[in-house]
Amino acid sequence: SSDLSYEWLKTQVRLELANCLSFDNDYAAAIQAAEQARGMAANAKLEELELRAVGLASGFRVLAGDLSSVLERDGAALSRFWRGPFVPNRAQQFYHNAVRAAESLGLDDAAYEFARARLEVMQPLGATSLQARGHAQLAVLAARLGNAAESRRQAEQAQDLFEKLSAPDDRVRLDAEIDLLEARLQLKPSGEPAILARLQTIAQSPPTADAGLRASELAGAWSIDAVERAIQLHEARLPKLDAWNRYQALEQHAGLYRAKASWHLEHGQKIEALAAWLSARGRTFTRNDVDVMREQLRGDTAIVL
Repeated sequence: SSDLSYEWLKTQVRLELANCLSFDNDYAAAIQAAEQARGMAANAKLEELELRAVGLASGFRVLAGDLSSVLERDGAALSRFWRGPFVPNRAQQFYHNAVRAAESLGLDDAAYEFARARLEVMQPLGATSLQARGHAQLAVLAARLGNAAESRRQAEQAQDLFEKLSAPDDRVRLDAEIDLLEARLQLKPSGEPAILARLQTIAQSPPTADAGLRASELAGAWSIDAVERAIQLHEARLPKLDAWNRYQALEQHAGLYRAKASWHLEHGQKIEALAAWLSARGRTFTRNDVDVMREQLRGDTAIVL
C-alpha cells in the first residue's frame, strides 16, 4: 500500500541519517538514529528493514567501543533471522559485527568462527568478490591463531575465487590483497621486505582512505621508517584536497599516528608513544617536545619510563 511505502521510505531516510552521523564520528547520534529507524520499522511491521536497522546500530556500537553488548544483541537478532525468511545479507551483517567485536576483544578463536559462519551464510548468493574477501579474512584469522596450513588454504581459495570472477570488484580485491599480506606477515613475525614494499606502495597511492590506512598501519608495525614516510606523504597531500577527501585523509592521518604510537610502545619507548598518540588526537609534537617531556617526567616515581 502507499502508506506502507511511505513508512519504508521514512525508515530508510532515518537509516541514511544514521550513516551520515557515523561518517562524522558521532556514534551516539548514529546509534540513536538507527534505533529510531528500528522502532519505525517495527511499528510498520517491516521486518527485513527492522533487522537492517539492528545490524547498523550494532555496527555503530562496535565503532563506539560497546563491544560486549554487540555480541548479545546480534546473537538475539540472529536467532530471529533463522526463524524467518530473510535475505542472507541480514545474517552477514550480524556476523560481520560479531567478527569486529571479537577481534577488538582479542577473541581470535571466536572471530574465526564468526567469520566462517558469515562465509557459509553468503553461499546462496553465488560467487562474489565479498565471498573471496571472506576467505582472505579467514586466512588472516587462521594466521593469528598460528594455523599456517589453514591460513594458506583460505588464501588459495580467495585467490582462486577472484580468478574465476568475470568482473571482480577492484576495491574489494585490493582489500583482500592487504588481508593476504597481513596473513603472510603474521606467519613471518620478523617481516619480509617484499611484503613491506608492497604495503608501502599501496599506502602511498591508495584508491580509498581505508586501504591506505590499513597498508600504512601494517607496514608501520614492522618498520617505523615506513610509517614516518607515510605521515610525511599525507602531510604534503592534505592542503591539496577538497573538503570531503580532506576529511577522509585526516582520519587516515590520525590512524598513522596511532600506528606510530603502537610501534614505539612495543619497543619500550613510552614517551615517544605518548607523543604520537597525542598527535593522533590533533596535537603535533616535535623531537624537542619529546625530549622536554622526558626531562620533566624524569624522576617521577609515579611514571615508569
